[in-house]
Amino acid sequence: MKLRRFGILAALCATFALPLAACGDDDDNSGGGTPTLTVDRAFVPTPAGANGALYFEIANEGDGADHLIGATTSAAESAQLHQTTTSDDGLMGMTPVDDLEIPAGESVSFEPGGLHVMLMGVDALEDGDTIEVDLEFQETGIVTVEAEVGPYDDDQR
Repeated sequence: MKLRRFGILAALCATFALPLAACGDDDDNSGGGTPTLTVDRAFVPTPAGANGALYFEIANEGDGADHLIGATTSAAESAQLHQTTTSDDGLMGMTPVDDLEIPAGESVSFEPGGLHVMLMGVDALEDGDTIEVDLEFQETGIVTVEAEVGPYDDDQR
């Protein structure tokens, strides 16, 4: 009699466990909601040579996370996401970033000494120029931003 009750209980558990297992997190969006992104304050300090940097701020006002996974622009041969790092002996360097989470309800700043988009092999950019950059997000897709080229000024940023 006890064995039969156990069998019925096991069957009930299996019946309800399968639909619940299907309710897990979606791999494409770890927050389970929808990201709502805005990109502001995009600028490129006047390059001193063949390479430059793009800085901006991303705000996610949605209820789901997104991931910045790449950038492209016709103003440079290539664009890569980078993080400025400092070694234990004080030397600064750059580390490529393949995937950067933009959490729901938070902002991420790309600024000197931190995250930035490295523009390599830039065209001749001068103060007052404007370039378009496509930022690629895992959920949102492509967001095109316009960035003004000019001298870096902390007060204006």
